[in-house]
Amino acid sequence: MIRFNSRRCPYAALSNFSTSPFELGGVPWLTVEHYYQAHKFLPHDPEYAEAIRLVAKPRLAKRMGQSRQHIVRGDWEQSKERVMLEGLRAKFAQHAGSRAVLLATGKKPLMEHAPWGDAYWGDGGDGSGLNRLGALLEEVREEITAESSAPATIPA
Repeated sequence: MIRFNSRRCPYAALSNFSTSPFELGGVPWLTVEHYYQAHKFLPHDPEYAEAIRLVAKPRLAKRMGQSRQHIVRGDWEQSKERVMLEGLRAKFAQHAGSRAVLLATGKKPLMEHAPWGDAYWGDGGDGSGLNRLGALLEEVREEITAESSAPATIPA
């Protein structure tokens, strides 16, 4: 089992707070956290989503995304894992350093250690959480591994 979080550790690049710039839909993103939090407000509040995208730090993006002064999109609970997966796929496809860290985990289970108590994306701090981020990272790792081991095809 590999435990990680945004604090300095050998696997901090797996964190959504890791600065691993990527582009998705022609839009540049500094971190997956920026991408995820901004998408809570798309398409209905694009100005606020853009403000989140442009902040300098992922912690501020998270704080803005958790603010209830703006209305979160109605389908967020059904969409949040898809949004997270989109961001993770883009990050690890486009950022070689982060991809190398992810692949270096081999087939070990991944767990976001969340001493702040996030029991959905992380371990809840005590191991009882759902660890959905770890599961999605394992999925992305499997996809990358399968793509890199697929035989090359020659166009006809």
